[in-house]
Amino acid sequence: GCRSRERIRAINDTRRSRIVNGKKWCGYCGRQRPTSQFHKSADTHTGLQVRCKDCNRIAKYKQKFKLDRPTATALAHAWRTGSCEICGSSRKLVVDHNHKTGQIRGILCDACNRSLAVLQEDPQRIGKLRRYIVAWQKKEKAS
Repeated sequence: GCRSRERIRAINDTRRSRIVNGKKWCGYCGRQRPTSQFHKSADTHTGLQVRCKDCNRIAKYKQKFKLDRPTATALAHAWRTGSCEICGSSRKLVVDHNHKTGQIRGILCDACNRSLAVLQEDPQRIGKLRRYIVAWQKKEKAS
């Protein structure tokens, strides 16, 4: 009956909340993952968050960019496996988005994303900066 179903659920929840052989179950995706795939938490008896790092990122993208789960999952996968769409670096990747519309533009490294912000995302300013650098490189080679 109902009590036996509740008891089975409680046993499964207890099993899933333990760390066994350096692995823990994610309370969001249901996969068993190495403990290194969970952030620390003082609020749980295991000392680790309930959700794995990937699921935390998916939840963050769903909330921040108002995405459905499949879209947020694809974006998290692109972030985890991709590289900067400007310079090709795979270090410190971020999701680049239009701050006015919220539209996601792509995955960039932190340096390129900050550069866009400093240049105020102004194509004319970016073009002038490029011409400036190219001119100085030519002068340096000539001397």
